[in-house]
Amino acid sequence: MLRPPRLRRVNERVPGVQDCSLPEELLLLLHKPNGRAFVNVDSHAVVAAAEVAELVLRGRVELRGKLLGTADLVLLDRGTTEVEWLDRDLELLAFWMRSRSASISLRSWFPLRRTAFTEHRARLCAAGSLEYRRDRLFGFLPYERYFPLERERGARLEELFSVARGEKDVDDRTVLLVALAHSSGLCRELGFERPLRKRLRAISRGELAGEAASDSAVVSGELLGRSVTPQTRTGGAGGGGGGGGGD
Repeated sequence: MLRPPRLRRVNERVPGVQDCSLPEELLLLLHKPNGRAFVNVDSHAVVAAAEVAELVLRGRVELRGKLLGTADLVLLDRGTTEVEWLDRDLELLAFWMRSRSASISLRSWFPLRRTAFTEHRARLCAAGSLEYRRDRLFGFLPYERYFPLERERGARLEELFSVARGEKDVDDRTVLLVALAHSSGLCRELGFERPLRKRLRAISRGELAGEAASDSAVVSGELLGRSVTPQTRTGGAGGGGGGGGGD
């Protein structure tokens, strides 16, 4: 029987910076210091998948693997979380499922949550973790940028590097974060060298996760990781950029 994921206390992982959800944490990492998002990573797919990861972490949904690497998303508990976007996601899942034991394909989640990236970006702007700037290039070409607060982004990037160097314990949240960051190609874009990426891949597969990580988090991380790999996104719904997560 799979061990359920465990929640950790607020701000326990990254002291000194405000706590945020997995979608928002990844969204910070997806933005460069110059305000642009990485073009070789499907940011929209990563954030939508991170919403599922957050629901898994809170014990509200479960991922069940199927043949050919696909997965079903099963609703376990639709009770309120007192977090607006999480409750909305649970209501959305309940609407698309015929009963409490019903499921939907994980692949179908991405078109349902195609606005996840922009919604979480707006929340980070409201919280002051992203700074929105609109300007004109050469005086007439409009462009928009979202500058991450360096203290917030830098602390989370350093945490990820610490995990890759084997300096931090790995828990359920870390497994899910690593699975999405590595499989999507984000770690490559962030400058992680090959030996560090290989270690992150091993963590996402449960090989170096340790006792603090539950079996269900490892399985969920693997399934979610497959859903955001560039090869999968090219052929699936809502495909995005290129890049590469495998090493």
